[in-house]
Amino acid sequence: MDQVILVDTNDVEVGAMDKMEAHQKGLLHRAFSVLLFNEEGDVDSTKSQNKISQWRTMV
Repeated sequence: MDQVILVDTNDVEVGAMDKMEAHQKGLLHRAFSVLLFNEEGDVDSTKSQNKISQWRTMV
């Protein structure tokens, strides 16, 4: 199970929780994205693994 770092609205750590549970409860947590660029400067896209959920609340 993947754990996420829970934060308040000021990005202060307030705990940790299983990622799925945090998303189900709508809790704030730290996250990041990675963009890869090819030689032409375009963003390379890849498919996510089937087991990775895409969350509607992502901004």
